[in-house]
Amino acid sequence: MKKTIITVLVTALVCFGITGATYAWLMAETAPVTNTFTVGDVVIRLSESAPRNNKLVPDTYLVEDPRVTVKAGSEDCWLFLKVEKSENFDTFLDYLTDESWLPLAGNEGVYYREVDSSADDQTFLILKNDKVHVKSTPTKAQLALLTEENYPSLSFTAYAVQRVGFDTPFVAWDEVKDLAYIH
Repeated sequence: MKKTIITVLVTALVCFGITGATYAWLMAETAPVTNTFTVGDVVIRLSESAPRNNKLVPDTYLVEDPRVTVKAGSEDCWLFLKVEKSENFDTFLDYLTDESWLPLAGNEGVYYREVDSSADDQTFLILKNDKVHVKSTPTKAQLALLTEENYPSLSFTAYAVQRVGFDTPFVAWDEVKDLAYIH
């Protein structure tokens, strides 16, 4: 009887061992997969060298070097440039934008370009050859009437928005054109 009990116990232990080993053998575990979501961004900078004392001398060129930089790591974007002139600008001066900027039809003074993401900063000229032309037509009398309050001026504002979700520059411009300048 003692031998029978021992045989039954050994048989039970062997059966439980085989069942446990089979169960363990049929189970598997995988390493977890983690999805990490990061934030994309478009960072731009508008800059120019130190201000110059530009005298309006008829039929000369003034050196002006404004630049727009799309910072490294920025997403693919639409980059816009809005050019605004003082009321009297055309009387005294003229300029050309760099030919790499495309005029945005139906939006006077607005230009754009597509910029692909890059690991490096991408800097773009604004004015062709970095120059503004003083016309030959202003008279000495017209020039004498100019004061600090009414000197002709030319200002630039840059805007950018990611290209994803904006199929055309027109749709993208509608999104960004009313943004206030944010530091």
